[in-house]
Amino acid sequence: MSKHCENCGCAIRSGYCTNCQGEAYIAFVQAPEMDFSREFMDKAWEQVTGQKNAEQRGANNG
Repeated sequence: MSKHCENCGCAIRSGYCTNCQGEAYIAFVQAPEMDFSREFMDKAWEQVTGQKNAEQRGANNG
């Protein structure tokens, strides 16, 4: 596995790009015990799964 992101060239740490997946890296590696806002966690999960949560998709569809 490369130590740099294929998309932006930034460092990969613990399997996460510290740039493209910054929120995921913070939420799941650096501080998993912290309570983050729903918006922050939605962004973190989106970075991991590549999908927005169902609630966001529904709100965007009308």
